Amino acid sequence: KQLLYIAASSRKLDDPISLLIISSSSAGKSYLVDTVKRLMPEEDILVVTFLSDQTLNYIPERGLMHKFLILGEAVHSDIIEHQIRDMLSDHRLSRIVTVKDEKSGKMVAETLTTECIVALVMSSTKHDINPENASRCFVINADETPQQTKKIHQLQRTKYSLARYYEQKHTIPQIIKKHKAAQRLLRNILIVNPFSKYLDFPIQLIRTRRDHNRFMDLIACTCFVRQYQKEVKTKVDEVTGESVEYIECDLVDYEIAYNI
Repeated sequence: KQLLYIAASSRKLDDPISLLIISSSSAGKSYLVDTVKRLMPEEDILVVTFLSDQTLNYIPERGLMHKFLILGEAVHSDIIEHQIRDMLSDHRLSRIVTVKDEKSGKMVAETLTTECIVALVMSSTKHDINPENASRCFVINADETPQQTKKIHQLQRTKYSLARYYEQKHTIPQIIKKHKAAQRLLRNILIVNPFSKYLDFPIQLIRTRRDHNRFMDLIACTCFVRQYQKEVKTKVDEVTGESVEYIECDLVDYEIAYNI
């Protein structure tokens, strides 16, 4: 829950984080995503339930900029899988189309590029996910233990109760309203990690080159969500005289990211 909330919040950053949720049917993948989605401002959410091969290429300009993109079940073609990799790595989608030259009247090839910065979440019941895509996301699983099922059953038994009615009518709307207001106050500010040089990370597997970078992003995204608990600092560039505002990661950010 913490990781998904931080990921959704990171949509405002220039290098957000993304998630892939793999679990059995009825494990609660969609419920988890829908719950976090309700806490985000509507204008920052893009939900796609079905994708044709060219859908992403024809989303309006800035339609994929700083969005919380929910793709649902990750059952897509190889073309879409490649587009997802481009979005997460290069933050752009490119396609070559044939157009008529206005001067000569001849058909010519033209490259069109769509900028896209998204915090992406996908879910799937299949474990044989494209490793190229999986290595660009945090891969997580829903809790499928009997203990969790028991908790779910206990909550479901309150469905037709007055307490649940008042919770749905009053408590939950206030929680949602507060989160949306807080989300709209978040601003894309420069993040500095002063203790990053002291960190260590496993080096045995080559995929840790991406895992390590993603861990650094998670610390920064945690710092971003906690920005109003921090001092905004200013640094003046000695060469250009430009003034830059920034916030710094602290050990609380690291502890949250490490525990996740």
